[in-house]
Amino acid sequence: MATNPAELIHITTRAADNFIATYYKLYDRQRHLLSQMYKDTSAVLWNGIAMTGLEKLQEFFLKLPATDHQIHSYDGQPVRERGQILVTVTGTVKFGDDKQAKSFSQNFILSPDSGNSQPGTYFVSSDHFRFV
Repeated sequence: MATNPAELIHITTRAADNFIATYYKLYDRQRHLLSQMYKDTSAVLWNGIAMTGLEKLQEFFLKLPATDHQIHSYDGQPVRERGQILVTVTGTVKFGDDKQAKSFSQNFILSPDSGNSQPGTYFVSSDHFRFV
């Protein structure tokens, strides 16, 4: 990770931009691929439901009804000590045929993926979703 503060902010912002675009596109259109953004050790807390393990995550995501997310704001902040990125998101989501969107807040910690041969790749090590 960069040590120059301006470069660090630039890298973090670009990573957050790319992550948000990819994550919610997969969530809404190709949910069967969403678990590829996690590792078996990732911790997820989805509106009070805690889970770990790729198999459980995949099963949970696939049981949810179809979604349509609208992102209102997001931000990425570097976590310097570990090279991680904190991404905070607010928005609304419609489930299935619901006409009323629900407001949500979601926080991610993206960790460097040392198992990936492509440098600069991250995985979701922590994901906390909450309706607000």
